[in-house]
This record gives sequence, C-alpha cells and structure tokens, in this order.
Amino acid sequence: MESRKHFLKLFGWVALVNILARLLGFVREMILAYYFGASAATDAFLLAYTIPNFLYLVVGGALTTAIIPYLVGDVEPQERWDKANALVNQLLFGFTLLLVCGELWPLTFISWLSPEAPAATLAEGARLYQIMLPAAFFLMAGSIFTGMLNAHRRFQLAAVAYLSLNLAVILFLLAGARPVGIAAAAWGVLAGAVSFAFLQAVQLYRIGYRYRLRMSHPGTSRIFLVSVPIALGGAVMPLYALVSRFFAGGLPEGSIAAFNYGMLLMQLPLTVLVGTFANLLFPGIAEDARGGQYSRMADTFIRGTRMAILSLVPLAAYLSAFASEIVQMLLGYGAFTAGDAVRTASALAVLAWGLPFHALNLFWLRFFYSLEDNWRPVLASLAVVLLLNGLLSWFLRPAFGLNGLAAAVSVTGLLNSVWLWGLIQSKLPLREHARTILILLLQVALPTGAATAISLGIKSWLAAQTGFWFHLPAPGAACLHLFAGGVSGLAVLLIGYRLLRVKELAIIRRYLPGTHR
Repeated sequence: MESRKHFLKLFGWVALVNILARLLGFVREMILAYYFGASAATDAFLLAYTIPNFLYLVVGGALTTAIIPYLVGDVEPQERWDKANALVNQLLFGFTLLLVCGELWPLTFISWLSPEAPAATLAEGARLYQIMLPAAFFLMAGSIFTGMLNAHRRFQLAAVAYLSLNLAVILFLLAGARPVGIAAAAWGVLAGAVSFAFLQAVQLYRIGYRYRLRMSHPGTSRIFLVSVPIALGGAVMPLYALVSRFFAGGLPEGSIAAFNYGMLLMQLPLTVLVGTFANLLFPGIAEDARGGQYSRMADTFIRGTRMAILSLVPLAAYLSAFASEIVQMLLGYGAFTAGDAVRTASALAVLAWGLPFHALNLFWLRFFYSLEDNWRPVLASLAVVLLLNGLLSWFLRPAFGLNGLAAAVSVTGLLNSVWLWGLIQSKLPLREHARTILILLLQVALPTGAATAISLGIKSWLAAQTGFWFHLPAPGAACLHLFAGGVSGLAVLLIGYRLLRVKELAIIRRYLPGTHR
C-alpha cells in the first residue's frame, strides 16, 4: 500500500510538472497564433520545425526509452556513465554530418516535406530551418540525459528541464515577434534545446556523471539496435503530423497551421496523462519482464487499459462537442481570425475521436518493448500510419479538406489499436480479459452518450440566454459554455458509472483526501 501511495504521489508530482509544461506549450501556441494566426508565416515555421521536432520525438524518445533497461541492469555506476558518454559522442558525430547537409541545402529538405506548398512559404521555411537545425543535437543529448535520470528514478528533474523547451520560445516570441518576425520563434527553439540539455547535465553531474570523450562501448550497439524499432514505434504520432502536412500543403494558406493547432489540442491529455503514466510505469514493467512476472504485467496492462478507456472516451466526446469553444478560448485572439478558428475547431472535432486509441497504442507499446518484442508492433503501426493513413488522406482530401485528413488520423488510430491488441495476446495472458473490456466499452458508451447530450443541451440553452438576457465577449461565452457543459456532463457521467457498478470508482475514492476504507 505504501509503495502504491508513493507511486501515486510521484505520478501526481510529475504529472503536475508535465501539465505545466503543456500549459506553457499552449501559451506558446497562443502567442504564436496571436502574432501570426494560421498564416503562411506559421506554415513556414511548422515546416522548418518538422525535422528537428521529429528527430527529438522519434530518435530522442527512442533513446530515452531504450537506455533505461540497460542502465537499470548495470550495478556499477561507472558502467552506466561509459555507455552514456559513448552514446552522446556517437550522436554528436552523426548530427554534425546532418547539420552540414541541412545548412548547405535547406530548401531541398523543406521541399520534400510539402512539395505543394507555395514557393514563398518554402523559401521562408528554409531560412528558419537553418536557424533551428542545430537544436536537434541538444535535443538528442537532452533525451539521453532524460533516460539516465529516469533510470536513477529522478523523474522530477527531467520533467522540470522539459519546461525550458516551451519557456524559451515564449520569451523569444514576446521579445522579438514584432522586430524580427517569425524568426523569433526559431531562435527560441534553439535556445530552449540548449537549456533542456544543460539543465539535465547539471543534475547528472550532481549524481556522479562526468563527460568523457569516449566513442565506443560494447553496450551502445545493443542500445541502438533496440532503439531502431522503438524509434519507428515512437514515430507514429510524428508521422501522422508529417503525412498530414504533406497533404495540407496543397490546401489553402494556413491549413498546415490550423491542422497543427487541432492536433496539439487533441494531444494534450495524451502527453500529459498517458505519456507520464507510461514513462513512470516503464522501469517497473521492464523489471517484471526480466523476472518473468507475466501475470503481474498482464494485471498492469488491464488496469491501465481500463483507466484509459474510462477517462479518455468521455474526454474525446467533450473535446469534439466543445471544439469551437476550446479553440475560441485558447487561440481566438490577435491575428487568429474567425476563419482560422472555424478550420481549427472543425479539425479538432474529428481528431478528438482518435484520442482514446492513440493513448492505448502509446501505453501498450511499453509492454512490447519490455518483452523485447519490438518489430511486430512497429511494422503494424507503420503500415497503418504510412499506408492506410496516406491512402485515406489522399482519398478524403479532395472532398473533405482538413476534415478528411483528421478523419484519416482517427480511423487509423482505431485500426492500430485493434492490431496491437491482437499481437499482445501471444505475449501476455489476456484472453480471459477480452470480454470484460467489451463490457467496459458498453459501460462507458452509455453514460458518455447521456453526458454529451446533457452538455450540448445546456450549451444551447446558455447560448440562447446570453443572446437574449445579457451579452458576453466570445472568449467569455466560450468559458461559460465549457464550464457549465463540463460540470453537468461530469456529474451525469459519474452517476452513470455508479449505476453501472464500474469498479474503478471505488479505487479512485480510496485515494481521495478525506476518504477511508
């Protein structure tokens, strides 16, 4: 019980820091939207940011994940530091080559990302790309440092360093958006990457890490081999963004930015809650896999899956029903026009329904990695994202525009979940739980439908009252609708869960302040 309470306390603290980081990320997006809206300048910035961000999320995320089991297995601290130094130095060498190529031929790289984008957008993107590309190395180094800190169970320190990524962009935008334009955001990305790596290096120094110019270690080849499938698996969400930007470049100006805003809003709970939860559980899951504790892994798998379904299916319905209000409240200021808001909200309303499936995929992949079954889920996910998502995007774009691209993302997220569920059956004893998961889906669907209907009814009633009895500015009305709809919907949802005897309610109550068993 004490270890569980300690985990929940740690999860709460790290989740709080991640929430703060994501809030800073949305403040960054709000400031970007305020100064530049969903415009050609924003499209250019997003195209230029695609490669550094892709490398950070995919390669960096893979290294953060892959390094943990191998560092956990090392008894001698110096062995851990030797592996880490070899990784950092090998990455430095590799990214030096990438940096030279990127700085010499920036337009070539940007044109590959969105060949249908206007020439002026591509030219501006190439200029911004030259500024941001060096950030890739610092993001890679920082990702390795995050894995090292997590292996030592210093989750808080890595989470705090993550704040600097968004904070730097915010400060640079506030100081330089007017005098230097969109380039201020690019310089902010570079400054944030440097601070992200530096802050973690300082913390590692305090626990004994010392940098050494070492280029090889027997363990690094194993880490890189394991990192390849993890990188490909972690590429799922970034590849969604990459494919969508490829097709959005042929739509009206600002479409890349509008779709990006919708994706960011949808991914907020994915990164804050599910990502934090999965990262905190991963060292324990890896230890269970090493010890052959497959029944305990299956129990963790099912409990996490149930909590994700119970919380994220209703949240997806809420995001879809109140997409316009969410966009208006967070982004509807300055240069962000009414047309920008309509396009972003429309995309978010469709993207929201993929949230539960993307979350389950992110959580389930940790179990495959712990069992060193890396290639099967990766190949399945890549087939879904690159082939099916690409085909659906190509087919739906002419008729539905951005909404077609959003539908492709949500539908393929569902298909990926079905595929991964089938694959994990051969590794963990889960067959007896399939029926309970189906029952749970029904238990969630009925209260979610009722809660959504009540929320929309209250929103419509409030809209009529604010137009007849009193007037509110658009952001104020959006906040009122979100609050009233959210509170009423949550009340109906909890009543429904209680009537249907959802067992997780009792577990949650057990850990609430002031409650006792």
